[in-house]
Amino acid sequence: MSNDEALSWFTEKCGVPVKPRKMFGGVGVFSDDVMFALIHGGVVYMKSTSEMAGKYMDDGYRFEPPFRKGIKMPYWYVPEMLEDDKLQEWTVESLEHARASKR
Repeated sequence: MSNDEALSWFTEKCGVPVKPRKMFGGVGVFSDDVMFALIHGGVVYMKSTSEMAGKYMDDGYRFEPPFRKGIKMPYWYVPEMLEDDKLQEWTVESLEHARASKR
């Protein structure tokens, strides 16, 4: 999947209005001027706490954070097969976390 295809899939299903911005060879995904997701290499990642990631793994999803120059980033892989209602739940949690960490 290309970045554009991943962005189209995500914006159609995430349940919140978003503004994409091309950056660093990928796409930053913003809502209310807060970046809460990124797309790189055709893969969607959402900002997450380790607690949120643990909950996702408990639901049976494997999460792989992206790496940038050897630094683990606080964004976690979102599988394409994720059900719409689960994606919307994760989106709300990710956006709340991103807003709180921006303060």
